[in-house]
Amino acid sequence: MNLQAQGCGCHASRPTVVSSRSMIARPTVFILGAGASVPYGFPAGAQLLHAARSLDLINLAAKLHVPSSMIDEIHALHVALSRTHDASLDALLELRPDIVALGKRLIASLMLEIEYNAALRPFPEQKDDWLTTFFGELAADTKTVDEFAAGGVSVITYNYDRVFEHRLSGAIAAHYGPAADYMGATRKIPIIHLHGSLGPLPAFAAMRRTISKDWRSNGGRGGCTATCMA
Repeated sequence: MNLQAQGCGCHASRPTVVSSRSMIARPTVFILGAGASVPYGFPAGAQLLHAARSLDLINLAAKLHVPSSMIDEIHALHVALSRTHDASLDALLELRPDIVALGKRLIASLMLEIEYNAALRPFPEQKDDWLTTFFGELAADTKTVDEFAAGGVSVITYNYDRVFEHRLSGAIAAHYGPAADYMGATRKIPIIHLHGSLGPLPAFAAMRRTISKDWRSNGGRGGCTATCMA
């Protein structure tokens, strides 16, 4: 199997999959580009920046969930968001060590809220659903979850979100049965988040509970505690 062009490979967005199973017979690294999560309901960089820019100072502080003593830093981030013409939050933060910590925290907070609602999102159109083709190739000719996990596949992703891990573990459970060690199989596939991640997938349920609690306590404005950023 060869994942080319958009999303898996070196050149951006969503992947085009060309079948060639001999490739999986040897250790193989797949690269998920910045747009690979978009078909599954996650924003591209420009969309995430737009969401951050739309927050007023009060709602920005609620999303960050930091002490009120940091109001000067929060205000600096808000001003930067209101003035930037960078293409993404990452680009904005690259040369701003004074706001980079809060900026990363904001990215995590926004992405965790999106993850919280991800299970409610429908499957994308067939032409955009590269994960179904990808999983089908990996699972081809395997009879057990152990055979699946022994395929020698690694993944490098430019994305913070864990939609790949989440959907892959669900697909393994559906294919091999709920008794299969689907989380163990997912963990055996090395997945490297180049720009940082939201933490290991097993904490997903706890994060959902924390986000839900913060959402209610902040009057529906969202927010995330420090445990969500670990």
